[in-house]
Amino acid sequence: MKSNVNMMTFLVEKLSRQPEIAALDAPEKPSEAETLAHALCDMQESFAKYMSSLLPRLLVAKDEEVIDCLQEIGEELRHIAYHMCDPKFFACYVGDLVDGDTASSRD
Repeated sequence: MKSNVNMMTFLVEKLSRQPEIAALDAPEKPSEAETLAHALCDMQESFAKYMSSLLPRLLVAKDEEVIDCLQEIGEELRHIAYHMCDPKFFACYVGDLVDGDTASSRD
């Protein structure tokens, strides 16, 4: 696998060639390709941490450790949610998150 810096550089170059992504650029801000590449790389790290560390730790946690494990998972999910909402390109996919339409609010 490419290093995170190389992967991000590769993604920025690849995404920059997509007119639909370039159309979302705003003056005096990082390009949408940069924002999207950064989000994807950070989410990849979070998914890896969840799979390799957080979930396995929860599976073997003692009863008194479960809540701490879930809170750590929640923090990682918050980080993922931030990176889902940050790029404009994902806006149509995360509207429910931004609008507060969650499973608990539908109950």
